[in-house]
Amino acid sequence: MGSNGCRRLLEMCGKVCFRPEADIVRKYRVLSFSPGTRMNNSLHALLMRTGSAIAFMGAIGGCTHEKDLSPPPLNLSPGNVLQIGIHADSTSRYTARLVAQYGNLKGECGYVDYGKALGGAMVLPKTDIPIAQVGDAFPVYLDRYAERQVCPWKLLGVGIDVVAPNGRTAFSGLSSRDLRAGAQKEVICNFSRSDVNSCLAAAIYPNSPGVRVSISVR
Repeated sequence: MGSNGCRRLLEMCGKVCFRPEADIVRKYRVLSFSPGTRMNNSLHALLMRTGSAIAFMGAIGGCTHEKDLSPPPLNLSPGNVLQIGIHADSTSRYTARLVAQYGNLKGECGYVDYGKALGGAMVLPKTDIPIAQVGDAFPVYLDRYAERQVCPWKLLGVGIDVVAPNGRTAFSGLSSRDLRAGAQKEVICNFSRSDVNSCLAAAIYPNSPGVRVSISVR
């Protein structure tokens, strides 16, 4: 569908599809003890307008113009690396898994997918890369991808799963501002749940129950 057609659809929907239904709901309440014919007319109007919104969503899906979200080529000689160490203050054996996220979060590098949500959902170029532990740390490269002029990719953050001896996991991570040599983060990880657990910042929740874990960047 062309851009003019999409624009016209959006304008039409603003006038018809998503107009507040308060007036119809109000009439429905007033007519709830009226003859069935009048009540059915109100319900019919409500259903017709709801159907218009659903039909609009199907039509506007054709307005999505996908962009190429593929990453740049890999850097053949990466050298700018951060070593991320994860240590649990416990006599028991705790392990960790780390995933590095790369991409570009600028709006002009993605596109709006009108078929995913009302009003559209932003789709941005990014991907998660599992990082294997080497020795006592996880090597994460800042220059994993080659430079390019349009929509270059960079390291956005890392996600960390701390794994308890019983197999339960707790989630933590580092944002892009923490990904610098010398950064330190202390968290307290609680493994009380069998499904999803999290690690809280020790500086904010110093008395939280759990295992204290140190995350360092060098």
